Amino acid sequence: MDANGFSIGKFIDDMAQFSTTTEGVTRFPCTAESLKARAYLLSVMTELGLNAYIDNVGNVRGRRLGRVEAEKALVFGSHYDSVRQAGKYDGLAGIACSLKMIDDLNRQNIVTRFPIEVIALEAEEGCDFKSPFIGSKAVTGHFELNDLQQLKNIAGVDYVSACEQNGLQPRHLEHQQYTANNTRAFIELHIEQAARLDELGVALGIVSAISALKRIRLSFFGQANHAGATPMSQRADAMVAAAGFIYQIPQLLSDHITDSATITAGHITCLPNRANIIPAVAHLEIDVRDVSDAALDQLHQSIVTCCETVAEQQGLRFETELLGEGPAVSMDESIQQHLWKASEDIDTHAVPIHSGAGHDAGIFARVCPVGMVFVPSVKGFSHNPEEYTAIEHLEMGARLLTQYIINTQEQ
Repeated sequence: MDANGFSIGKFIDDMAQFSTTTEGVTRFPCTAESLKARAYLLSVMTELGLNAYIDNVGNVRGRRLGRVEAEKALVFGSHYDSVRQAGKYDGLAGIACSLKMIDDLNRQNIVTRFPIEVIALEAEEGCDFKSPFIGSKAVTGHFELNDLQQLKNIAGVDYVSACEQNGLQPRHLEHQQYTANNTRAFIELHIEQAARLDELGVALGIVSAISALKRIRLSFFGQANHAGATPMSQRADAMVAAAGFIYQIPQLLSDHITDSATITAGHITCLPNRANIIPAVAHLEIDVRDVSDAALDQLHQSIVTCCETVAEQQGLRFETELLGEGPAVSMDESIQQHLWKASEDIDTHAVPIHSGAGHDAGIFARVCPVGMVFVPSVKGFSHNPEEYTAIEHLEMGARLLTQYIINTQEQ
């Protein structure tokens, strides 16, 4: 570390080198790249004076001692894995700003009454093992060993075996968990992954909630028939019905009770999927989100009603299945208020915002109060090599975290 202290930009650039791709960052859990990233994180945390170690599922954790070590720890952090050909700021921004906060506290000789931890979480994205938030679920008691053994990557290797091949000991996980008895709160800084802050020209967003999520399968059943010989008036085309629903998505959202909902028809299966055969079956897997469980439930019912109407009008059968869901997560009111106060104290304008994407903070909310801060993503790019957040915004985020600690250190 140079005389000017911890550098957010250098840290992010250094971490970007641990990638299997040269275009964008690709760093999946329990890989050679992950191993190198962990070693680098460990060295940086140690250099900052943290008691640092790699836990049994690949999270890298550093602890700054408090005057009263028996106090619950205040935990900061985010994830260090990535999607394929990602940008270099997703997840890493939160770790970098947390480490910069630690450096600021060190330089100001501030010793808090309670311990502070910084955690770099593994396997948040869910790309290789098809399950998100593995690192945070494992250390908050929501994944047991058997759950980890059920998660397999594209090579058929389960997460426990992958950890062991990567020098970890997941079978001893239970001794390293965060609980309500040892964790004061978890605060995560993250890039917004949308363009609202960038469009407003605002450096900071104080997150109020993480949206509820439903993954829903919508299935239309028609009749396969000859594409040339069957008159249009005699068809039961499943894809036309599916397209009819997709066409109505903007109107469904316009009629909805909130302006924060999203519907994404991101996966379509057509059978028999031949150009000269009228589609007999069309399956849509949709992603639906909103800021409250009640609002999402209402939107879900509107979607089903719309599909039933489309199917009835075209003489088709319709079925639906809920594939998965996650509840909305409200950020702790007290933490939000302290973050607002910190933004005022550093003379920086912040705005209220909600998160449409899921985050590790949503997992930690099951064991402790949580808060989140967003910094801008230029043009909203994320999960994309063009992802970019200005260093001055990241430094402002770090200043906010430091001020939050200063304001709450004796509480």
